[in-house]
Amino acid sequence: MFDYLIGEIKKVNLGKSSVTLENGDIGYRIFLHSRDLTRISASQRKQKLFLYFRVKEDLQEFYGFLEESEREIFELVIGISGVGPKMGIAILSTFNEEELQNIVSNNDVNSLTSISGVGKRTAEKMMLDLKAKMSIVAASSTTSISSNVAEALEQLGYTQKEIQNAILSVDTDSNEFSNLSDMKRDKLFIKKALVYFNRK
Repeated sequence: MFDYLIGEIKKVNLGKSSVTLENGDIGYRIFLHSRDLTRISASQRKQKLFLYFRVKEDLQEFYGFLEESEREIFELVIGISGVGPKMGIAILSTFNEEELQNIVSNNDVNSLTSISGVGKRTAEKMMLDLKAKMSIVAASSTTSISSNVAEALEQLGYTQKEIQNAILSVDTDSNEFSNLSDMKRDKLFIKKALVYFNRK
């Protein structure tokens, strides 16, 4: 799994919203949203890009972000049904992280329709999914657990509301969670979340 790349920006392709970053004599084509692309175009120097690596049967693509937090938002929005990486890039080209959070907080569906390719019905569905996913992120941030926990519970078939409640029910400040590696903390958390679900 790729986390980030550091290298020289050798080419900026504004038309295809991509850059070529050279690292170890290899040029990586990386797609960026327009706000990051503008910042990189102005600098033309060594850059660190946080990566999302998309793999399909006939396709491998890198998506890059100057800020790790924006990669997290990207991963969140492409988790919405019907939203792929290209749409995710379009969303982040239109709004930064704070603007997107404000749109969701204010239930501003009309602003979402300003994104290329998003109509009213799609925007309404996106709003519902974004609200649910951002509430899980907010709950997770208070427990010092990784996003892997929410993803694992979602794959087990639990709803986003159930996952949010489970996250809030577990006391990660207890001695059980102290001095554990991140992987062991996540495993213990999932175990306690399943106990919580069984009591319901």
